[in-house]
Amino acid sequence: MKTKLLTLFSLISLAFAAQTYSISPAKTVTFSAPYNNITINDIYMTNTGSTTLSITWELISINLPATWDYSMCDLGTCYTGIPAGPNTMNTATAGGANPFLGLNINPQAVAGTGTVVVRAYKTGSPSSADTLTWKITAGAVGVEELTASKTGIKIYPNPVANSLNIEFGSTKVQEVTITDALGRTILKPITSTGNNTIDLSALQKGFYLVNIVTDEKVMFKRIVKE
Repeated sequence: MKTKLLTLFSLISLAFAAQTYSISPAKTVTFSAPYNNITINDIYMTNTGSTTLSITWELISINLPATWDYSMCDLGTCYTGIPAGPNTMNTATAGGANPFLGLNINPQAVAGTGTVVVRAYKTGSPSSADTLTWKITAGAVGVEELTASKTGIKIYPNPVANSLNIEFGSTKVQEVTITDALGRTILKPITSTGNNTIDLSALQKGFYLVNIVTDEKVMFKRIVKE
């Protein structure tokens, strides 16, 4: 009986010894990465013990589009890509800087989804490892009706007889298309920042959609051709 109690006590002691940090915001994080920008998403391992803490982490898997740029930073080092490991972070004193893993993603201009998975644990206690997962979506992340008050983009006049004016303001626009009521692309004008004038004189009377793609979303504006 004493042997069993001692064994149980030892296992409990080891478990508590291994759990000296808390994870935030979560073990799995999901985020959107806009085109042609670096998005950084950190997972922290806050020291909950009374002594210094050292964290070791190892790569489990990378499933990302081949053209995306990515890298990983931890407390003390930013790596080229994501090394397989094991990688050990600088130690952090209790109440001081906390170990973290920061995934850096730049999808260029390629839409897609991906995941990165690593395991992290208190150095010397791999049996108590936590699995950390990043889930990423890149590209247009929403579709909504365009309003000048929200975006600064102005489209006028509406109704329009011949020339349609589009003012982008400071919004970075990737593409503008005009589609008919059946969803067919009628015009795909070349766009730039600032003001643009599009000749619609050849279009038949009716309803059309002006579709604008930015780094973060797809927007549309209903117009009437007179």
